[in-house]
Amino acid sequence: MSSERVKKLRFIRIYDGDLIPRYLVENNKERTFDVNHFYNVLKLAANSLTTFLYVLVDEENIIVGYLWIELDLLGKKFIVNTLSIDKSYWGEHVFDIVDDFVKELMHKNNIKRVWWITSRPAYYCKKGYFESKDTIMEYKVTEV
Repeated sequence: MSSERVKKLRFIRIYDGDLIPRYLVENNKERTFDVNHFYNVLKLAANSLTTFLYVLVDEENIIVGYLWIELDLLGKKFIVNTLSIDKSYWGEHVFDIVDDFVKELMHKNNIKRVWWITSRPAYYCKKGYFESKDTIMEYKVTEV
């Protein structure tokens, strides 16, 4: 169960990625992108109809996290691009409110599936998710 402090957090949709504190992007352990590139891409993507960009704020409206979701129009699904939450909230079941929010967003937009790309599938399985029949394949150009 989420702590009282976590229960007071709320999501606000934004259209300017520069509002996201840099440390939250840098704290993303599994980041496969340069932080500056993140902000440059958001300058282009934040106003797209398929981009759902939110900040997570505390009761004083201080940004303590962000959530970037893309809508796959063809597959009629959400794909969680990135999620980062201030480390001070870890261990307080903060994912519960993120999960509830994503499911509410799915309902409002008539979306039936969401993909979370993660290196920790066991955690998501504990939350009721399952491993998709789809597998992400990667090809990487190596420098010679």
